[in-house]
Amino acid sequence: MTATTAGEAQVAFDELLRAVGLSKEQEVGLATIVARLNNRLPHRPRQLLRCLSEWLTTHSVDQPTPPLNSVVIGAGPVGLRAAIQLAALGSSVQVLEGREGFSRLQVVHLWDVVEADLIELGVKAIDPSIFAAADLRRAQVCQLQHSLFKIALLLGVRVRFGCRVSAVNDLPQPLSRRLDVLVDASGARCSLLETLGFTQTVALRSAKALCIVISLQNFRTPEELELRESTWSSQYYQAEFAALHAQGVALENFVYYRSEGAFATAAS
Repeated sequence: MTATTAGEAQVAFDELLRAVGLSKEQEVGLATIVARLNNRLPHRPRQLLRCLSEWLTTHSVDQPTPPLNSVVIGAGPVGLRAAIQLAALGSSVQVLEGREGFSRLQVVHLWDVVEADLIELGVKAIDPSIFAAADLRRAQVCQLQHSLFKIALLLGVRVRFGCRVSAVNDLPQPLSRRLDVLVDASGARCSLLETLGFTQTVALRSAKALCIVISLQNFRTPEELELRESTWSSQYYQAEFAALHAQGVALENFVYYRSEGAFATAAS
């Protein structure tokens, strides 16, 4: 649970499987892992498994025979969340991610429905810092990816990094021979779908940027460790925002956010 990179999380999960007598080559479900652990865990991991087990009771279905094969292109928050849902529906799921890990520092706002969904999945037990701010729920994209990746592993999802897909032949064997579900979560125009004859349409166009994020390296010096997260709204800091507006900078909100590896400022 404390792994900070995708590689560390995968290694830790493989070690967990070995510790309970399972192999990473097996199709392992959450129920099998929970039964093998037999309550030998500290509080936070137990809390995660309890939340996830309760979530599965309301979202899972009987597995089809044979199980469906699903591929999700892209391991962003949307792709991983889709993979989790497909796994709950009894599908064998692989996620194909072109990057080698999670490194996106963009800060995103979490709508109430998203926050509730993450809590129900047990993300609060993995990364409580996401829910620490009382005024505004926000998280870096890589934070969400790391948490959802850990949950996906527990549900049997397999994620392949450094795997770019632009044609059917790029899909891993044996899935290229039989593919039941294909999800494009690449966040951009997917060339694979175009080769299959699908027409893609941009559904949302915006003339304004919703948010601008600047990320600075966090060296974890004593001075940096003393800095606190802050959220400033034009509603309460009218003079300061008016001064910025006079200089041609029209903002409504300004957020200062600290993560393990970087500082981020988000202006909207």
